[in-house]
Amino acid sequence: GEEGRVRGFEPLANQRLLPPTFPRYTEIVSREEAVRYMEQLVVRLNTVTTVTTIPSFHTTLDFFQSFSATSPCVLSRSVLQLLYTPLHTPPTRQPTVSIAAGPPLPPGFPELLRDSCKSFMAPPCLLLSPRTSPGLPPSPLHTLQVRLCLDTFFSQCCRPFGLLLQATGHNRARQRDKISQLLEEFSTVQEEADRLDNMLNTLSLSGDGASGKPHSLFLGTWLLYHVLKLMVRYTLSGFELELYSVHEWAMVWWYLYELLYPWLINCLHRADTVLSEHMENMDRDKRDRGGKGKKKTKATTKKGVRARPYLTEIACYQAHANMCAGYYKLMVAARQENKILIPNPQFDNELVRYEHRFGAFANLLTPPLMPYSQFKEVLEHTEKASIKTLYTAASRDFGQARQILETVQASVSDEEILNLITINKTNFVVASVLARDSKREIDFEFSLHQNFPTIKLV
Repeated sequence: GEEGRVRGFEPLANQRLLPPTFPRYTEIVSREEAVRYMEQLVVRLNTVTTVTTIPSFHTTLDFFQSFSATSPCVLSRSVLQLLYTPLHTPPTRQPTVSIAAGPPLPPGFPELLRDSCKSFMAPPCLLLSPRTSPGLPPSPLHTLQVRLCLDTFFSQCCRPFGLLLQATGHNRARQRDKISQLLEEFSTVQEEADRLDNMLNTLSLSGDGASGKPHSLFLGTWLLYHVLKLMVRYTLSGFELELYSVHEWAMVWWYLYELLYPWLINCLHRADTVLSEHMENMDRDKRDRGGKGKKKTKATTKKGVRARPYLTEIACYQAHANMCAGYYKLMVAARQENKILIPNPQFDNELVRYEHRFGAFANLLTPPLMPYSQFKEVLEHTEKASIKTLYTAASRDFGQARQILETVQASVSDEEILNLITINKTNFVVASVLARDSKREIDFEFSLHQNFPTIKLV
């Protein structure tokens, strides 16, 4: 009837046009399902169009990743890739004004990356040249040679960052494969950033007209931040895709809390210190030039809001690190009590599994791959502690993570943070119970978060 079939539609019309494949049953969805899908598609496409209004690259990258996390259909993912025009512009500097002196042209991809690096920790080489007295040489960080080197560097960065955005257009499983390839691309530009940082540092310390202040690791820190976030994404995606066996979880949690999160926190601490110092200097210069904006400047720096731009992000990663530490200690204790199935040693090689899980990080110079021997050494040291001590330490870690997240929640209202607080509360209680009565069995549930499980007593 009219409800069951669309008039003038023949389901087998294009059968001869299909490539020869293994016979499979193709189901035609009902009218209700089709309408529901179209409604959801329109909502997704409406969301996708907002990418054209995002000015900064950093916010754009977050948008691509958060949209990808909702597992949208391939059509809406493709439309998002097409709408982001900087991906389709050549990696050369563009004029900011059109040829006919009309409205400003949108910035090219290198300019967006340059602005992203500049806003991340304000490298002196990307800031305006300081005013010099007549007769004195200009700043060595703002010569034509340095400018050309920086132009070349940001043009080279277009490839890995462009591939990073394009990787979000794949499904979640394919993204993980793409991240391992991306890390190789980033290792190349990391080497270039190190060379450039060393050259700028030498010029800043001893060049003609130099300020005498070091100019070290500005470009490298910016790249390192993005590389570390990629490494964390790659590692955590194994939980989302259910790639890890439960007996492997201990090494994964250990790698996150021992290496990746501490490096990420240190990276942000450095950027936070440098950027807050730069903002304070700008405020001081404004006050020196005139007293009109004095009261307003004081108001903006009240309670250290402007002085610590990355404080919330640092706190979030610190909470994640504490969670991973808690999981690691709890897994070691559970393994010692035979609460977790362990493969037969005759058919198992932990070294091979470790190298397989973290082999994607082998090509990176910074941070270096943590060797298996180091994990084994820490594991053996952890196993020497009593079961009660490990469960108590795990409950303490979950408690600290919850406290940090509750502090963050006051300034950032986010559903993920609420879920993580609930997970930590539950895990804190479970670990505390196990410290008193370790005979209880446990189970893991990923209903609240795809990467961090809720531990349940069975």
